[in-house]
Amino acid sequence: MIRKAVREDLPRILEIERESFKEPWPPSIFWNSLGSDGFMVYSSEGEIIAYALIDKESPIPRGHLASIAVAREHRRKGIASRLLAACESYARRRGAKTIRLEVREHNLGAIEFYLKHGYNIIGRMRYYYITEGAIVMEKVLSAWKEQKS
Repeated sequence: MIRKAVREDLPRILEIERESFKEPWPPSIFWNSLGSDGFMVYSSEGEIIAYALIDKESPIPRGHLASIAVAREHRRKGIASRLLAACESYARRRGAKTIRLEVREHNLGAIEFYLKHGYNIIGRMRYYYITEGAIVMEKVLSAWKEQKS
């Protein structure tokens, strides 16, 4: 089940964040995102196993996928794909025409994942992360796809 993140979810979200990224975000970013419909969790049998965080950039009609992560033991089961679809739906409902994201340039698995889901590489940002650059990816959102989902 995908739902809006609540305060009680934060310890597990932070645990997933730490196991997923070598330079995890500080807890304050997650605390400050509470209350946003774009801060989502995926739960199964009452356990939080993934989260996603997406914003709508204003006044630009574009969503920004800030983060998506799945607990190690639940990866490769389609959970990230379901969360990504929920993020795209969220962005469409808020008038976004595209979604952008940044991914570590050496994270070939993530780059391949986004390419598989219709994202295109549009640029590179040197030193975006503390230790390496980022690949910038973007997807044009189709209104037709929203009607189908």
